[in-house]
Amino acid sequence: MLNPSDIPTNVTPALSTDGAEGVPVAPKWYVGFVASRAEKAVRDQLLAAGIEAYAATHSEIHIWRRNERKVVERVLITNVVFIRAQKRELIYILKNFPVTAFMIDRAKKVEDYKPSYAIVTDAEMQLLQSILRQQDYEVAFATSGFSLGDHVRVLGFDAHNELAQIVRIPGDDSTYVGIRFQNLGCAYMKVPITSLIKVRL
Repeated sequence: MLNPSDIPTNVTPALSTDGAEGVPVAPKWYVGFVASRAEKAVRDQLLAAGIEAYAATHSEIHIWRRNERKVVERVLITNVVFIRAQKRELIYILKNFPVTAFMIDRAKKVEDYKPSYAIVTDAEMQLLQSILRQQDYEVAFATSGFSLGDHVRVLGFDAHNELAQIVRIPGDDSTYVGIRFQNLGCAYMKVPITSLIKVRL
């Protein structure tokens, strides 16, 4: 997290508290926009500064000439870095790192002329990271065109308590499991039916 001494006076320290109860407020995941092809570099800068950050990447094996194999970290969600921080720390991040803006949740009502930033839950981040760690399935990301269906658990996932959902890709009859992020899109991967367990909510 941020060092309180490095934060301007108008920014709340990482361990802020609720004024009414004095209960510590946990930081949340926000969606930061960055320049094209800068996702990994910005993530690394934030991590080096002690700020929790995540770029949605997937490790793939590329075969070069002469059968040379190399593991490549491919960015799946471009122009985006997920940042876990207190809301008032976002001002500090915008001023001191190459993050151009944070995603706005347009579905929420604007209060006091201040925008409501889109938040990604810890559960969604856990499932996204679990999907992107998979090496056995084809993984991709799309910004639209998904209809959510049955809730499922995927055998072999390390996110045991989190549910994915069946989605259908337009023009493709295959079965995919995906996680939708509000205002952002859906990360999905192709999974055989034998690896799915249907769950009734």
